[in-house]
Amino acid sequence: SDLAGVRADRVRPGMLLVTKRSSESSASSIDNLAIRAFIEAKAAHFRRAVYILTEITPGASDGSDIVLGVNLCRTLETPNMEGLHCDVTGELLQQLQREGVDV
Repeated sequence: SDLAGVRADRVRPGMLLVTKRSSESSASSIDNLAIRAFIEAKAAHFRRAVYILTEITPGASDGSDIVLGVNLCRTLETPNMEGLHCDVTGELLQQLQREGVDV
């Protein structure tokens, strides 16, 4: 409900959620190419979308609920990876490997 800007007690089946227009990528400020690609892929279905909430089920004991919705206006598109730039040098890769990062 925080992301939708609505109080949790007002979220109900039948509610329409409309995303705001934005040309800025959610991952544009992240330097790590793999993380940026992951975020872009996960966020793609929330762009230019209208959802109708279809079901809300009580979730975990922490108060979270399971909210199901259907995107009414678009299909899932493959994210545009052309905007993801990463200048990784051999030296940086070696340094990351020495630090225990699988590259």
